[in-house]
This record gives sequence, C-alpha cells and structure tokens, in this order.
Amino acid sequence: MKARSYRITAEFQVTSDKPQGVIVAEGGSAGYTMFVKDGYLMYESNFFGKERDVIKSDKPLPQGKVTAVFEYTQESKEYGGGGSAWLTVNGEKVGEAKFAHVPPGRYSAPRVLTSAKTPERRCRLSTKDPSLSPRSWNR
Repeated sequence: MKARSYRITAEFQVTSDKPQGVIVAEGGSAGYTMFVKDGYLMYESNFFGKERDVIKSDKPLPQGKVTAVFEYTQESKEYGGGGSAWLTVNGEKVGEAKFAHVPPGRYSAPRVLTSAKTPERRCRLSTKDPSLSPRSWNR
C-alpha cells in the first residue's frame, strides 16, 4: 500500500497450538506481509530494504474463529513519511508500532500479491526471519 491509510482484515479458524503461515503479502523491492508465526499474529513492512517495521501480537492467537486486523494510519505529509499501525484479534488490540517510512508510490516490478487462498504462489517479499516462507494456512 502506498503512503495512505488502509486496513487488512482476515477471518480464519485456528485449529492448532502454534499455527503458522502467510495471510497476505505483496512486494518486490518494498512491500508488506501479514502472517502468523509460532501462534502469534505479525505484520512486517519493508521500506526498500533500508528499514523494516515489525509488529507482533502480545499474546498467541486463540483457538477457534479468529478475525485478525492490521490497520495503518498515514500521519506524515512528507514524501515517504510514515504513520501508526496496530494489530487487533477479535476486536482486542494486541500490538502497535510507529512506522517512520512507508513506500510513497508503487512497489517495483515485478511485484506479487499472495494470500492464504493461493498458497502455491511464492512471495518475493523478504522478512527479517529468513526461515519464514509462504505456507498454506491449513498446515
């Protein structure tokens, strides 16, 4: 998403103690990913490999139906300036952060949008943790 406020909402079932997988990711040389690792909801923003902002929920996801939301509010009017972001799970805020910078325009080509409904696609967005790769949510 380029330098504007937005929200990502995902609804899914948690059936294991430590679910893992990519919920949605988009990127090339810059981008974002919303994912679950070791049972915790996470979001990472990559500012062209120069900065990475990560939010991790302060508690693991509950069993059963989950509504996970990432919300970002653009606050800076500067080119590439940032804003505030937070995660909620079932309506409860579970993490927040300030992003100093966000991509001001389109990501570089080629860019890929991957979601849990298309696990066969591979995400070109890297994360701070190289062990994390796109996985099917149903694992």
